[in-house]
Amino acid sequence: MVTEPPSALPFVVLAGWRHHLLTVYFLLFVAAGSVALVTPSEAVQYAVPPWGVFVWATFYGTGGLVCLAGVVAHSKAGEIVGLPLIAAASALYGASLLIQFGQVSRDGGYLTVGLLLIGQALNLMHRWFYAMRVFRDVQGVAEHGR
Repeated sequence: MVTEPPSALPFVVLAGWRHHLLTVYFLLFVAAGSVALVTPSEAVQYAVPPWGVFVWATFYGTGGLVCLAGVVAHSKAGEIVGLPLIAAASALYGASLLIQFGQVSRDGGYLTVGLLLIGQALNLMHRWFYAMRVFRDVQGVAEHGR
């Protein structure tokens, strides 16, 4: 028997899937970082020095792994540490594609995906601000009981 009111049922069902969706989401960043270490993007290689390519790929992989650990531990701490890394890597990739579009190619795909990646970076930082707020609220309750 369902104890929640019928209006809350869709939210309860979706909340159960949230954990699984975040797990897959952050696993994809781990995979992207791993692939980028082996076969980095030509756009990123064009825009940054060789050490920058390594940092870019490592940010994707490490950020995804730290966020994934947070999801598994049911803690926002993983996202607080990992999201800025993923956001920085996405912003760099997006900027690299925009540079590629402006200097090397006029293929609209570079422009489109570059803008999407910069948008993703902004969305990840929005999620980071939310995670920070939740983390601070939980700490306040633990310290002050309110």
